[in-house]
Amino acid sequence: MTTAFVQDTIPFQFVQGNNETIFSKNEYIEESLKNGEAMPVSPFHNDWTIGIIIFSVMLFSVVYASGKIHLSGIVSFFLFRGTKKEKQETTELFRWESAILNVSAIFLISIFAHFAISYSGIILFNLTGIQIWLFATGIIVVALILRHFICMAVGLISNTIEVFNGYIFTVYQAYKFAGFSLLIVMILFFYTPLIDAKNCFIIGCTVVAIIYLIRIIRLFLLFITHKISIFYLILYLCALEILPVLILIKYFSGLM
Repeated sequence: MTTAFVQDTIPFQFVQGNNETIFSKNEYIEESLKNGEAMPVSPFHNDWTIGIIIFSVMLFSVVYASGKIHLSGIVSFFLFRGTKKEKQETTELFRWESAILNVSAIFLISIFAHFAISYSGIILFNLTGIQIWLFATGIIVVALILRHFICMAVGLISNTIEVFNGYIFTVYQAYKFAGFSLLIVMILFFYTPLIDAKNCFIIGCTVVAIIYLIRIIRLFLLFITHKISIFYLILYLCALEILPVLILIKYFSGLM
């Protein structure tokens, strides 16, 4: 059977015609296509990040279900009330509800620190991903413990235990409210299109700065209420508040 005879058969003509039709359709489709663009990279949407956020929310929910969260504490903090209730307030630091809220807040603040470092493009000891979060968590825990014991020591030495107990309580409150506020910001960033990475960074940093400023003002009011010399307040602010912040700013400015 010759090649010309095979090409003249109906099945071969059908197949050949079908191939030509498919080729012409593909050619038409290819001509109508435009150059594609690479999908935007989302370095912040990691499974482990979302897992830690969910875990922190679960911890917060456990305390909320126990009925130990009251709006009065939030109002008092932001309206600068409660500077004369140090003995009553400091007992709350040793309750399990307060400990769980502190852990949740530290996790959330560390998540935002990881986001801020990644967004700023800072190379931190060649750490990546969850390593940055673990490093930030460790730094926050160490700073919190050191501040706690320093305040206790200064209170004992200067015989102003009530004042520094009140300030310790204010520090823990600031961490909790910062963590909860950052939780809202990060949920809006991770799960909604309402804010992008830039706005998340700006809003988060603004929230942290405002709460930190409120913490300093409450310390100032504690010293005034208990008639402690402003000179000691200035020494404390320079040594334990302003100097660490300036060191961090100087260090991270050199990395950027």
